[in-house]
Amino acid sequence: MWSVYNDMEGEFIRFLDYVPPSPEHKKVYSYNLLRLILQIGGYVDTAFKEMALHSMFDGNQKCEEIRKKAVKGRTVGIDLSREAFEPIYTLSRRTVFVKSPKHYALLIDRFCPFAEFRNGKAPKWWKAYNGIKHDWLKNLKKANLENTFGALGGAFLMNVIHEPSLLELAKRRIAQTFTAGWRQAVFADELLAKWIMGERPIGENIVMVDTRVFRWRFG
Repeated sequence: MWSVYNDMEGEFIRFLDYVPPSPEHKKVYSYNLLRLILQIGGYVDTAFKEMALHSMFDGNQKCEEIRKKAVKGRTVGIDLSREAFEPIYTLSRRTVFVKSPKHYALLIDRFCPFAEFRNGKAPKWWKAYNGIKHDWLKNLKKANLENTFGALGGAFLMNVIHEPSLLELAKRRIAQTFTAGWRQAVFADELLAKWIMGERPIGENIVMVDTRVFRWRFG
């Protein structure tokens, strides 16, 4: 799924070439953003389903409900996904760092794409996606820069909070591993797996995932 995420982020960056991110542009909407937010929302929905299907959640009641709905081709919905994964990953407190669009090594902000989960609600960007999906003509203005950015942050987070996904990124060296002193280090896949899955046999170390838009740190 990482390659699909990269494509979506690339599309978003190309839009920023024409409409730079700034407070006065956050409500700018377009058909390009409409198509992109629909793709991102579908991506997040699929990611939740794929997480629920993983064997590590066998026996989890909420994940079993997601599996049954997915098999029948029924809509899962964000509420059930929240009920399943908020207790496991505390998504409402997971933040991503935001990079400067001109200087990708510079961190300028951070935000929590699923912050509304802590109040039992769907994220604003998800509500926008859902409205657009059901009536895009009526909700075209919700396909704006602010909502698309929030949705993209949510999609990015889905790739890094789920341990098997993060492990795969680490094996492919997309996720970079550092010692506590910020020296880059490469560990055997077996040790990485134990560490990411909850054991800490390689000490106080950091896994970091960097894209042109976001950064996330684990450890």
